[in-house]
Amino acid sequence: DMYHEVLVQPCLTCGTFRNSLVEIDLWMSSNGGSSILHKDAFNAINCLYKGTKHWKMIEYKYEHLIHKAWEPSREIGGYSEVNVHSVDLLKHPNIAKVPWSNFTIHGGDCLYLPKSYYHQVESVGDVNLAVAVLFSRLEEFDDFDCDTQKVEFTPLSDFEVMWNWEGFGNMTMGYGDLETVYRDQLYELVGAG
Repeated sequence: DMYHEVLVQPCLTCGTFRNSLVEIDLWMSSNGGSSILHKDAFNAINCLYKGTKHWKMIEYKYEHLIHKAWEPSREIGGYSEVNVHSVDLLKHPNIAKVPWSNFTIHGGDCLYLPKSYYHQVESVGDVNLAVAVLFSRLEEFDDFDCDTQKVEFTPLSDFEVMWNWEGFGNMTMGYGDLETVYRDQLYELVGAG
């Protein structure tokens, strides 16, 4: 268990945030690495411990232009069919209409990634090590203890995380947030919906 070695940013340690951690991802690569153009289902704060990462980010409102791969309607993640290293404008002409932002982060930097923002990441250098703290798709925020809580980095081991992975076997990405995704189904079961 490495949770005691990861420090959660002070902005996530109070109010609704404290109980909204959904998933923790450890990203490691050596001699570079690259992701596809994709979106995550949840908000995230990505902190780079070592190395350099170049981010391209696209607002969700341009999803209709990125040539999204098919997925079941219940899914809230997704990815683009565009090969980011060899863009074929004849096959994917709409991608040329998409505005994006570029960000570069270095060891010690953190980047906030809003839910459903499409992004593509290039890792450069010998070693890259990052931790992403994913938190709920919050629609409301209650700051009930933010005025009284000490503002400091807090070990991840002091928090409950909704989805844990035991460290072996297949790791499924994109589990739903139990509260928001399944709320309607639970209400229906008890007759309150």
